[in-house]
Amino acid sequence: MPRKSSRKSAAPKKEHVEKTAKKKKAEEMKADNVEKTAKTVPKNYWPFIGVVLAVLLLGIGVGYFVANTSAGAPEGTQNTTRAILLMDDGCNSCGDTMKQVVSILDDRFQFASIPREEVSVQSDEGRKIYNVLLENNINVVPLIVLEGNIEDTAFYKTLDKMLAQYGGAQRVLLKADKYYILLPDWPTRKYDPNKPETPVRIWATDTIRSIIAPYVYQTVENAKIIEEEPSKDYVLKLEGPKTLIDSMKTAFSGAMVEGNALLVPKKETVDVELYVMSFCPFGNQAEGLIPQLKETFGDRIHIVPHYIISDLGNNQFRSLHGDQELHQDIREACVYKLFGEDAWLDFVLAINKNCSASNADSCWEGVAKDMNLDVNAIKQCYDTEFNSIAAREAAISAAKGVTGSPTTLIDGWFKADVRNSKFPELVCAFMKNPPEGACETELQASAASGSCG
Repeated sequence: MPRKSSRKSAAPKKEHVEKTAKKKKAEEMKADNVEKTAKTVPKNYWPFIGVVLAVLLLGIGVGYFVANTSAGAPEGTQNTTRAILLMDDGCNSCGDTMKQVVSILDDRFQFASIPREEVSVQSDEGRKIYNVLLENNINVVPLIVLEGNIEDTAFYKTLDKMLAQYGGAQRVLLKADKYYILLPDWPTRKYDPNKPETPVRIWATDTIRSIIAPYVYQTVENAKIIEEEPSKDYVLKLEGPKTLIDSMKTAFSGAMVEGNALLVPKKETVDVELYVMSFCPFGNQAEGLIPQLKETFGDRIHIVPHYIISDLGNNQFRSLHGDQELHQDIREACVYKLFGEDAWLDFVLAINKNCSASNADSCWEGVAKDMNLDVNAIKQCYDTEFNSIAAREAAISAAKGVTGSPTTLIDGWFKADVRNSKFPELVCAFMKNPPEGACETELQASAASGSCG
């Protein structure tokens, strides 16, 4: 099938090149922080997070500090330096993650060169330090607090050199009276010791609760989470202040509010959204696991495929592995629309086995004929709906914050990895009366290698 003339196959316009260059520079500026953030998560931690909650956390966590503090290069008014790890007894998991950030700072930025002391914000000394921070509109813990003439430390000089072309170390240091705060890159808790605790009760599995907790801590001042046993009827039941309930309702599919409680009910049939690129080896690895999922859950699980496409504007689109992958993304979306989930899966698995990003345009039709699929119907869908399908898929991925293949969302919000052998157990948390033995089933993934963004 010839390439669509409405799409760009030659070099991008000058304006797009300039935008791409600027974007690349911005991404390079964030590279060190991205690597640091990635390393803060324990290797054995479940790699799942609610997409909407992640966006909210980023906006609140960073935006609060930028809006309410003034950053400036340390002036070094004291003769000694000290690094204070201001810990919070009310959120131990927050402190655990911050300590992992500290280990990265030690390894890459000579942070260990500064004398270090761990202080609880609930102790007498911690309260004195924190009261100064509160007076300077900083009201979250745990924090890395720097005191003294830090400009002369190896840590500051290393950090400043690393960030020189982006404004230096002052870009990540916040001035608060005699202290300097390192911009948090870990979960924090909104805290004011002069106000009472605010109880928030959560009925959920440990994994789901660990996803919800950071948003609760960031949103509710002095939140104290009370852990309850998971409910047999709800994926999540949460009781807390009305502002918290109202802000969380839109993040969950089918959520209900009763009194001061948010309820996310379990369902008879669970949707699993699978975001892939048609020739990403890791996405293909995930697709290869779907037959095991279907065998485990039968019709109780519904696979909804989506394709990770970039919308360049003016009906120009891009897929990571080239034009033929983009073409195949649209064809597979057409097969799903025309013939349903089962036919889509059979077609995808056959394409993965017989075709590639270098020959898909000439290979796909033979695969479809061998499966007795209506080739003309697929071609008509491709020709008439190419732009609308590509735009829709690009918009969905962007709205959900999906960039990597594969990404799996259970019930539209719970980000998981279908390649995790325990994935069926997670699905069970969303399902009423799951099939016998399903929750204990472990998936067996085949090997994959390559790059998928």
